[in-house]
Amino acid sequence: MPLFGLALVFAAYVRAASSAELREAQQQFLSGNYTGCITLAQQALQHSSEDEDWQILLSQALLTVGRYSEAQKAMTNALAQQSRSIRLRWQARQVFQSNGQADAADVRPAPWCSVRPRY
Repeated sequence: MPLFGLALVFAAYVRAASSAELREAQQQFLSGNYTGCITLAQQALQHSSEDEDWQILLSQALLTVGRYSEAQKAMTNALAQQSRSIRLRWQARQVFQSNGQADAADVRPAPWCSVRPRY
């Protein structure tokens, strides 16, 4: 039982540290330090590639500095991992529009979301 408790404390510590890093990166973005924000986001995604907050922040920072193709690659990779995320799909829409790909930016229901009429 003590080992389980220690694991929970460690998990909470890691999550808190990650949240602090995310807040720092968001603050860098808001203050105009886009390069610093990009660096922090890329480092965080190397350790936790499925965190959509980092993925969205990275793509926003890349778009802001005009690195459109890199933003598209980042979002394409993010969607490959989490195709059901509405937040990622909406951010991908902006990225595709910025890359002049209006057709790809058309947000359609995900394959898992089927709406059937009731008669």
